[in-house]
Amino acid sequence: MTEGGAPSDTRSRILAIAVDALLDLGAASLSLREIAKRAGLSPMAIYRHFADKEALMRALIEEGFRIYEGYLSIERREADPVRHLEALAARVFDFAIEKSAYFELMFLSSGTLSGLKDRRPIEGIHLPTYDVARDAIRECVEAGRLQAGNLRHVTTDLLAYCIGFGAFYLSGAITSDPVVARRQFADGFRRMVTLMSKPDHPHGGDAP
Repeated sequence: MTEGGAPSDTRSRILAIAVDALLDLGAASLSLREIAKRAGLSPMAIYRHFADKEALMRALIEEGFRIYEGYLSIERREADPVRHLEALAARVFDFAIEKSAYFELMFLSSGTLSGLKDRRPIEGIHLPTYDVARDAIRECVEAGRLQAGNLRHVTTDLLAYCIGFGAFYLSGAITSDPVVARRQFADGFRRMVTLMSKPDHPHGGDAP
């Protein structure tokens, strides 16, 4: 890679290389010098895009959630709120399969957030994507398709299923065939929703 080209293109290229390098090396061992080497840039050139490692890490997290939010920004095709919720859940798993490096960085890598000296610039960065899931679940509750209860707990449970299944898939613990995996994911999510529709489901309370 040469050091010419549009700055935005170079920055995007650096981020794509950096997310893979982060998973290879770990947050503690990652350096701008190593990223520059992998990107074919001089050490000084990379500093024109990122002032330090902290800035690069923040940019990676921001980029990951920007891409993830795009996955969840689907056209509403289902009048049934449960079918719409299932479609959103499928997009979470699509993100895990198709953007696996960012999925691992955002949800599976210890030290990604904790390694930042200043987390304030990205505090709440996950909220837009969380809100999409919560609002879809609230619609199911209001339609009488899920038991009313603690909306935050229900949202967390369903997101945990999506992220956990994605982690299982990426680890090789289940089939490596994405077509089969998507079907297994959908069946499991449907069972989760069915359980949560039962009157004796344990989530109670009225907290949001």
